[in-house]
Amino acid sequence: MPADSHDRRVPLLAMLVLVVTLAVAEGAIMVLLEQFALSPRLTRVLDALLLLLVAAPLGYVVVYRPLARRARALEEAGTELRSATEAFESIVTQSTDGVLIVDEAGIVRYANPAAQRMLGQEAALVGRPLPKQAEIGRVTELGYFRADGSNGVAEMRVFQTTWRGQPALHVSLRDITESARLRQDLVQLSVTDPLTELNNVRGLQLLAEQQFKLAARAGQGLALLFIDLDRMKWINDHFGHAAGDRALITFAQILRDTFRESDVIARTGGDEFVVLSLVEAGAGSNALIHRLSRALQDRRPDGPPLSFSVGVSRQAPGEQRSLEEMLKEADDRMYDHKRSATGISDIDA
Repeated sequence: MPADSHDRRVPLLAMLVLVVTLAVAEGAIMVLLEQFALSPRLTRVLDALLLLLVAAPLGYVVVYRPLARRARALEEAGTELRSATEAFESIVTQSTDGVLIVDEAGIVRYANPAAQRMLGQEAALVGRPLPKQAEIGRVTELGYFRADGSNGVAEMRVFQTTWRGQPALHVSLRDITESARLRQDLVQLSVTDPLTELNNVRGLQLLAEQQFKLAARAGQGLALLFIDLDRMKWINDHFGHAAGDRALITFAQILRDTFRESDVIARTGGDEFVVLSLVEAGAGSNALIHRLSRALQDRRPDGPPLSFSVGVSRQAPGEQRSLEEMLKEADDRMYDHKRSATGISDIDA
């Protein structure tokens, strides 16, 4: 038998024994009193006293003890509830994660200090719509200004809850600024050539897709220049690989200075570069190539002389070609130029 069941039965048995004893005692006393000539009034008083002796323990067991036990349980539950509430309030208040309660109309009803720091002061949050639509079960990101004035990123999660007896949304905001920056850096590294900081092959593919769409919307053509920096093996053999790296970096900077920011410039191989540029109908590429040649010739003599070979592929306005097709055509023309004695002015004929 469980110990608590045993503990409950002991007082009940004791009370039963007491009641039986008092009942027997009352019967005996009544028998004795019948031997004496007592007035009816005194007899009623004695009966009441004896009944009280029996009813008092019974009332204690049946009424008072359950009520007292219930009162103690309610008091203990209230104490535990207060402790849990204080602990919860302390956790929410001191949490570095933002916590918002949003009603069914999308109005913020509660914002902890972390949420206030992320999204503004309490007066600017409570009673106003949530700055971003809350979608249950979907993780979204929310931009905000950090305390130091820098741009921050918060991860927003939304759960169903109740607020003062009404359905509501629990919005959790977690600062992921550093993770977002790292992710952005990793994405940047995945599309950027680490030596020249130009786009790599993947970056060229991604940006070329946008360039083709832009050309179609604007009704413009495209020119793809496939450029090979000449004599890089000779530079590496005679001046060292550090000088070769400096030559590539210098040439990359000249490409940036020569072409527009809207043009896609990429390093696709050891000494190979690609430029994809929007051009007007009928416009040639000679002007750009000559500008690049002059910029290369005018550079400060801080290394071995540089020259390049180039091939051009074009897409006319309204024409649909693929990047791979244009790359192959420009590459073939670049090798034709490299093998021939043709001057640069003849490349785009």
